[in-house]
This record gives sequence, C-alpha cells and structure tokens, in this order.
Amino acid sequence: MSKKVVSKCCLCCNLSCWLLIVLVVGGILALAFMVKQKNDQMEANAFCTRAHAEIARACAEKDDELEAAAQKLNHTENILFPPDDYTEMGELCHVTLNCARGIKCVEIRDSLDDMKICGFVHFYTSEFKECAQKLYEKRDEISCLGEIFNSKERTPEEACEAWKSSAPCMKESIKIACEDRLGVLQYKWSNRAEKADPLFCRENSVIFNTHNHSVHQHEHQHVHIGNQHH
Repeated sequence: MSKKVVSKCCLCCNLSCWLLIVLVVGGILALAFMVKQKNDQMEANAFCTRAHAEIARACAEKDDELEAAAQKLNHTENILFPPDDYTEMGELCHVTLNCARGIKCVEIRDSLDDMKICGFVHFYTSEFKECAQKLYEKRDEISCLGEIFNSKERTPEEACEAWKSSAPCMKESIKIACEDRLGVLQYKWSNRAEKADPLFCRENSVIFNTHNHSVHQHEHQHVHIGNQHH
C-alpha cells in the first residue's frame, strides 16, 4: 500500500473520530437541555401547597411595609421626588422581591410579582440616579420639569394624568440634561416608567389592594387541589 493511500486512510479515520466526538458531545448537550426543560416545566406545574401560601403571606406582610413607605411620599402634590427620597422603598423592594423568589408556586408568585413599582424604584435610585438628580436641579429652569418635581395641588385624577403626559418632557430633558445623545437612557426610562403607574394612578394600584386577598384565595384553592392529588 502506498504512502498516499495510508495518509488518506489516516485522514479519513481522524475525520470520522472528530465527527463521532461532535455527535456524542452534541447528543449529551441536547439531552441535558431536554432534562432541564422538563425539570423547569415540572417546577412550573408544581401544585401550590399550604407551605407556598405561608411564604407568600410573609411576603405580603413585607409588602404592607412597602405600601406604608410609598404612602409617605405624596405623589399627588409631587409627581416625582429626588432619588434619595426613595431609599426606604428601594430597600423594602429588595427584601420583598427576595422573599417572593422563594415561592415555587407560579400562580402565587405571579400575584406577588404585580409589585412592578420595584422595577422602577430600583432603576430610579441606581442606574438613573445621577440623571434624575440633574433633572431635579433643573426643575426651575425647564417648565415641564417643574410640573413633575415641584409641589402643586392636584386631585388624584390630575396627578395620574400629569404622570402619563410627562413622557415627552422627560425624554427630551434626559436627552439634553443627561447628554443622552444615543437615546439609551431615554429608552430605559420609557420602559421602566410604565412600572411606576401604580404610584400615581388608582386603576393601576392593585399591588396595594389585592395581595392579601390573592394569597388567601390561592391558599384555599390550590391546597385543595394539591390534596386531591396526594
């Protein structure tokens, strides 16, 4: 057998070995992915037990503290306050959301995840803090910022409307005062601001009115269902 033939045979063997290795590794990864998906699905479909409801009840109690902290800030007179005024709310959001992460029952956890204001508060007091402070300092120079940051007598309905109509002013002010030429902060503000609606608008304030009811309802409904399957 010539050297060329031997070389070709060796090359074919090497390619076959590499192909086999790729197939084996790919198969293992695919199997691991399928197992993870199955486990995630089983966890998502887990029955809600009394233990889940008890954890949720503890989280709801922490949410009562969050509600009290939110009510200390009069969002009827002032649409927004300086970032430091939200420090207490930020700390309580951190505690409450950590509590909610321990709940594996999807339906109960989702009822607590209605506390979407925490997404806004975290953004406003961290990544957006420097820009927010700049906007606050310009509240007497830019009239629409004055409407947002300065005190003014309003009805709850007027406060809600003022908040919802503040988007154009905020985006333009962020672009100028915070030198956001590429629009990154403007985009993030628009996304996070939606999560703050419950602070200003009564129709969105379910986070402060339904948690205890939802936890109580899920406790009875799903414990009953879980017991039927045991």
